[in-house]
Amino acid sequence: MKDNLLEYFRDGIRLSRIQYDLTSQDTSKTYQGKTKISNNITELLGHNSFRCISHTGDFDKIKLDLNDITAIGGWCAIRTKDLNNIKNNLLENPLTGEHYRFSTVKEVCEWVKITQTLDQITEAVGVYQGNNYTIISERKLWATKLEKTLEKCFGRSLSQKELQSVYDAIVISEERKYIITQRYLDLSTGRKNSIRRIIDEDHLEEMEKNKNILLETHKVYVEDLMKPLMERKKPSSENRQREEAELINYITEYTKVWYFFTGDYLENILKKYGYVDTTRAVLINPWQYAANYEILFEQTLNKIILNGDTRYLKPNTVNENIAFIACISAEDRSFKSYKSHRKASSIPNTLNFKGYQSALREDMIKLNTTFLSDNQFFGDIFNFSQDSNSIRLLNEVVMENLEFSQVKKEIQEKDSQKKTKIVSEIRHQALINNTPKVSELVEDYTKLISIIFSDLP
Repeated sequence: MKDNLLEYFRDGIRLSRIQYDLTSQDTSKTYQGKTKISNNITELLGHNSFRCISHTGDFDKIKLDLNDITAIGGWCAIRTKDLNNIKNNLLENPLTGEHYRFSTVKEVCEWVKITQTLDQITEAVGVYQGNNYTIISERKLWATKLEKTLEKCFGRSLSQKELQSVYDAIVISEERKYIITQRYLDLSTGRKNSIRRIIDEDHLEEMEKNKNILLETHKVYVEDLMKPLMERKKPSSENRQREEAELINYITEYTKVWYFFTGDYLENILKKYGYVDTTRAVLINPWQYAANYEILFEQTLNKIILNGDTRYLKPNTVNENIAFIACISAEDRSFKSYKSHRKASSIPNTLNFKGYQSALREDMIKLNTTFLSDNQFFGDIFNFSQDSNSIRLLNEVVMENLEFSQVKKEIQEKDSQKKTKIVSEIRHQALINNTPKVSELVEDYTKLISIIFSDLP
């Protein structure tokens, strides 16, 4: 039944292509996962196991203890679409969706402080059946990224006061995300969860040292990482030096992020300093993180993580206690991610959630149709509602629609008017059957949104 749920809300052809890409045994590709949902995956993810489209490691060969495994994730400070707006000197009003030009660093900082969206929360860490979570706050990494972006926008270096303002804005945003995430996980699992937070800058020097040793051990060098990127950019001779300098900085920053995906980080930072006290950890992340079109990711991790002797969960290797699960993310039917393609104002966020709830209730008539997969609100419910009752209701509603479609195909009546009448009657009955389920889904979803976004500091 749950396979029907995934196929109903995602394009089947596109899904097959993604799974093939993620499971290819071509050793030149980064991610060589498996699509078979093992018993351990089902036990680990429970009613959300259908969200897994690929995973590394042979989960069936390990003894799974939910009390001895931690889910690891990290917050994205600014969504991709919003960061692209900032690069163009634009901000989006998260309440109205209107774009406006900013002229000061202060305007951007104020926007960062108050704008947190639901897709940022659901993509930070995956929901699982245990209750141990460790989430990385990349405040230093994101503060640096935003600083450099703003310096390009204004064509100058930021003052010390402005630099501090940027850092403070990221910190405030992360504090709010921490609260929202705690509420979301507790509501989604129906229990109190333990969330430990690690601040990237707290162990930055040691992490950088460990990362460089790991890269050196596996003979992964900046020059090698830069080469394919330079080939893709094809800079002119006069711009080559500047492009190389920018790429070196880009690679240096992002290899810090990819280090978070390694067993070395798990053992020598997270466990060492008490952020993880379980034997094993699992990365439950959007499938895009493992897609082989990410050139830098592929070049960096090809030898470190996903191939050869250091494959996830392989005994006696650096990654023997860490696993990776590639899941569907907050995205539309064609797998376009919300964070890259949807406006912040169209997603439940800290400012618009009351208006979003009202619009959702007003859209109830459209929700009560046989084409729920095409309805944006219903797609949001599928992406964001991860509690067991909502998944049960989603399954029942989708099955009712699939049954209607099947019965419609099997109607033998040749008279077009009679056939139309029969179809109308069957559709009407399907709507009657689905109405209370859809109503309950909407009420549960609006309650979730209200609780996680209300009364934030």
